[in-house]
Amino acid sequence: GAQAGTQAMALLSERLCGMEKKRWLRMPELDQCAYKMAFR
Repeated sequence: GAQAGTQAMALLSERLCGMEKKRWLRMPELDQCAYKMAFR
């Protein structure tokens, strides 16, 4: 329901944030860290 939708949006925003980090910083370590935190 609403909770699942909220989780999906959070994951999507985390993924988009990771893409922004990759584009601006090009640091795979930071992207991996954000990815792990999204699934913590």
